Amino acid sequence: MNFKEHKKRNIQLDVTPLVDTVFNLLIFFALSLNFTSSAALPVNLPAASSAERFAETSQIVIHITRTGAVVLNQSPVSIRHLQQELLQKGSPAPHAAAIIQADEQVSHGRVVKVMDICRRAGFNKILIAAAVQK
Repeated sequence: MNFKEHKKRNIQLDVTPLVDTVFNLLIFFALSLNFTSSAALPVNLPAASSAERFAETSQIVIHITRTGAVVLNQSPVSIRHLQQELLQKGSPAPHAAAIIQADEQVSHGRVVKVMDICRRAGFNKILIAAAVQK
């Protein structure tokens, strides 16, 4: 009998291309994130020593700049169309909050108008943002 010795092949999967691909995807998604912050808007918040952090997840943010311009979630809107824009976003959840970040130079009447519009749009929780005074 003629028995030939068969060498076992050592089969290995090279994971280097897989690691490179995953690393490239990670870099792509990290760079394509939208890093917008409210600091890009010219709003100088009034300082308050009793300010607290608010960690609600379902919220809208309304900025009122020094000139009186209204910005809803990073998009400018006129005060006449603010209620329509809020209603187009759908009925807010019962725990949803409207956060108003008004410049300290904005008149009280303008802030009250925006608060009234938020109430008519269905927001029961309206918060006024303030800078934490140290």
